[in-house]
Amino acid sequence: MGKGTGKEKKQFLLMTLSILICSLYERAGMLAGLLRELYSQIEECDATDKVEVLTLIDSRERTTGSKRNELYEKAMGLYSVSIDDDDSIPPYFIEELLKACDSGADCFNQNGTIDFDGKNERKWCISIHNNHEEKTINGEVVYFRYPNHITGIKSYLAKQVLFPDIVIGEDYAWATELHKRKLLKSEYIIEKPIYFYRYRSKK
Repeated sequence: MGKGTGKEKKQFLLMTLSILICSLYERAGMLAGLLRELYSQIEECDATDKVEVLTLIDSRERTTGSKRNELYEKAMGLYSVSIDDDDSIPPYFIEELLKACDSGADCFNQNGTIDFDGKNERKWCISIHNNHEEKTINGEVVYFRYPNHITGIKSYLAKQVLFPDIVIGEDYAWATELHKRKLLKSEYIIEKPIYFYRYRSKK
């Protein structure tokens, strides 16, 4: 169990980490593959009593923002993190997140890559010290972001901001409001690339 105040432990005593996934029935194949990978890693880490995986699936009847809000509300972990069903995670995803949870930090400084329709792969880095911007470093474009939905964040802090009731852009709006309020004061650094974002022009 991650460290924290007495209030946090009392409220989120059941789990260390909640993994939240919004999906659509039309993307059942992608979701199934992601879930197989997650449950395999959870079992390998002997963490079935520490990690919960919550999914919310529909046929576009609801906005993405409303689905994310429901998932965060249901989360019983000290920390919560979202995964988009069309993205990829490394084989050490659960192991590294559980190490980070033991830090007691408000959130996790993490990095990974993003590609656009399978092309133009770029690196990205998430930190409470970043602005939402792109920089060219040694001739390479790198995306810098403040914590967002794919960041491990203490659940009681994440729940203080609601996602707007919209289909697209809810993640950016939520992250920006979280950043503006300066709710996140400390972070744990995950050195390994932890998340591979696959941007698709056709969702």
